[in-house]
Amino acid sequence: MNIQFKLSGLTCGACEKLSAKRIYRIPGVSAVTVNKETGLAEVEAVRKISLFEINEAFKGTEYRAESIND
Repeated sequence: MNIQFKLSGLTCGACEKLSAKRIYRIPGVSAVTVNKETGLAEVEAVRKISLFEINEAFKGTEYRAESIND
């Protein structure tokens, strides 16, 4: 299952890596691609990953996610 989220708070390459690492820790996620230029995160998972789960993974950071394909 491929899910996309719009991310805010990405300012550099390190932000891409850190946000991808946090998303990858969510159970069921098998791959993550984050692009700071477009603000998109593409998540490949074996189940539907919720917007709540993404934002919980970002707790304590400046990153926030918005759904773009409900």
